[in-house]
Amino acid sequence: MRSSTISRKTGETDITLSLNLDDSTPGQICSGNGFLDHMLNLFQIHGGIHLDLDCKGDVHVDMHHSMEDIAIVLGQALVECLGDKKGIERYGFYFVPMDEALSRVCIDFSNRIGFVWNVSHPALVIFGFPIYVYALCIVTGMCLAILVGSKYFKKRGYDPY
Repeated sequence: MRSSTISRKTGETDITLSLNLDDSTPGQICSGNGFLDHMLNLFQIHGGIHLDLDCKGDVHVDMHHSMEDIAIVLGQALVECLGDKKGIERYGFYFVPMDEALSRVCIDFSNRIGFVWNVSHPALVIFGFPIYVYALCIVTGMCLAILVGSKYFKKRGYDPY
């Protein structure tokens, strides 16, 4: 079974995350931020995976420590789950049509870090953070942990999702 449980405790966060790639029942997510909980829940539902997350962070300061550490732990769990990556294609891409928007994500499991963020949207703020901070903290943290190259493009539309 491709599953992993990772814990990480720093001066800013205390996180426990369990990931199971072979179980599609939704898990419990508590990041300390409603919008991030929502996005991680969508990640598990659309990914057909099970994710349990408990994060206690210094959200009284701001959310970015929690977001970065969640991304690192999620990336570490993915690495453990995928093991030697046998049966995984090196390259992949996905188009996401949502409402009036169209986005594309491209991934290279190359064991090299790369990151391109070609997304333009209004300076929307959710729970006190510009929305791009959510994406950059999560995506860059995962790229570092998994050693993948990733590219994100918003082709059209105004919805920041």
